[in-house]
This record gives sequence, structure tokens and C-alpha cells, in this order.
Amino acid sequence: MTDISWQELLGLVSAAVGFVLGAMWWLAKIILGQQRKLLDAQFAAQFARWELQATAQAMRISEIERRMGEETTATRQLRDELQRLRDEMPTRYVMRDDFLRFSAAFGEQMAALHRKIDDFIRGEYARRSE
Repeated sequence: MTDISWQELLGLVSAAVGFVLGAMWWLAKIILGQQRKLLDAQFAAQFARWELQATAQAMRISEIERRMGEETTATRQLRDELQRLRDEMPTRYVMRDDFLRFSAAFGEQMAALHRKIDDFIRGEYARRSE
């Protein structure tokens, strides 16, 4: 049998731990990179929907303005209010709610990823102890 000194044993253990940590880091980078790509695609789709909604709203408001006909004081005030509503609608009412919904979904996805990594780590330790 070969005698192994404590320095050699410590070196082997630290190399194994370094390898495992490096592999876990590499795996985490790949998973997070894929998650980032997925979120980028989802946000791009959401921004496209916002643009379509804004265009549809602008068309509806333009149609309303066209039907109004002559401009009186009341119609001018209504047009000014519609313009103000058109300016405020996308930033105040749409983006805030969507941001909160997406941030909550992102947090849930990150928590699920954390649980999967924890389960993976626990599974590795359980197999080593057997």
C-alpha cells in the first residue's frame, strides 16, 4: 500500500473540490445564459404587443377625432384630454403593471432554478455518502 502524506491528501481534496465548484459554476453560467435568452425573447414579444396596442389606440383616437367634425370649445377640450390620455396610457397604466408581473415571474423562475440547483447538490452529496 502506498503511504500518502497529509499534504498530498489535502492537495487531492482541494483539487476535487475545485473541480466540482468549477463544474457547478460552468453549469450555472449556462443555465443563466439560457434563462437570459428566454427572457429577452419574452420581453421582445411583449414590446411588440405594446407597439400594436399603442397603434390600435392611436387609430381609435384618430377615428374619434375625425368623427367629431367641427371644433368647438367642448370638442377642443375633449381632444386635449384624449391627447393627454394617449400620452399617459402606455407609460402609467401598461408598463407599470406589466413590469410588476414580469418581475414576479422572473423571481419565481429564479427561485425554481435555486431549488433545482439545491436538489442537484443534495443529490450529489447523498450519492457520495453511500
